[in-house]
Amino acid sequence: MSEELEKKIDEIIDIIKTSSEYQDYQYLKNKLEQNKRIKDQVDEIKKIQKELVKKEYVKEDVSTLEKEYQKKLEELEEIPLYSDFIETQNKLNKTIKQIEERFQKYFDQKTN
Repeated sequence: MSEELEKKIDEIIDIIKTSSEYQDYQYLKNKLEQNKRIKDQVDEIKKIQKELVKKEYVKEDVSTLEKEYQKKLEELEEIPLYSDFIETQNKLNKTIKQIEERFQKYFDQKTN
């Protein structure tokens, strides 16, 4: 990859990093990482997910575990900080996806 191209890519990355979407995302991510209640809830959900995978693999009944998982997930989504983080993350991902699509469209046009 040429140095000029790498510079331009770095410029795009810097623009993204200075955007309000990215700044908001980082702020909320840091807040989440410091929130014990959310961290504990996420850890519980991950634990249940692992158990679900194990039980599904050996074809055990997972209906009760699925209900517990859904309940824990709903509880997590009801926490305003978490829901704000997810919303901000989705916005940032959408922006990045749009950039990716623009690149793809550009290169598709150049190769045709």
